[in-house]
Amino acid sequence: MRRKSKKLTYLFWGITFLGFTVGLGWHLSGKYFPQQASQHPDPFFDGSAELVGVVEEREASPEEKRPLPEISPEELSFRERTNRVLEDFPKKEILKDSGRDLHKPPPELVDASTELGAIEDLLDKNPELTKEGLRFYRKCALQEALLSSLRALCLHNLKQRAERAGLTKKINWKQFPDKLHRIADRLK
Repeated sequence: MRRKSKKLTYLFWGITFLGFTVGLGWHLSGKYFPQQASQHPDPFFDGSAELVGVVEEREASPEEKRPLPEISPEELSFRERTNRVLEDFPKKEILKDSGRDLHKPPPELVDASTELGAIEDLLDKNPELTKEGLRFYRKCALQEALLSSLRALCLHNLKQRAERAGLTKKINWKQFPDKLHRIADRLK
């Protein structure tokens, strides 16, 4: 009797683990949860006011390209750094690496967290970089290829920075998935 009970327990946990693994695979592949379509090409703002006076360059003929407004060297340096950081942040593909320990966070995530801490320190020391910081956190939180925990941390930082700057009403919060909001709101 005891042997049968033990076998059933192992079977239960095996099926549970298998179900969790399959569910995680579906979630990470994006096939199980359909992606929300953006209603506006630049959904950062609700449209009532322009927060950042920076024009993003896009593919266009030389006649159509508008010059970027004057930007301080500090803002330019910060923007270049954050763009480089976003490119280096870990993507979801690292979770599919078969040789990694599933019980420990990926080392790339730890490095990214350290970099986010350095960016927070820069923003604390240089309040004039707040708009660029908000732009960075928005881009980070919207990149679906990044790890969800990293995106949630970026959204959390975006919420805190926007609240401190009094700019929460100028950000279109609906562009971020509800799941990401729930995770970000749990971070303290």
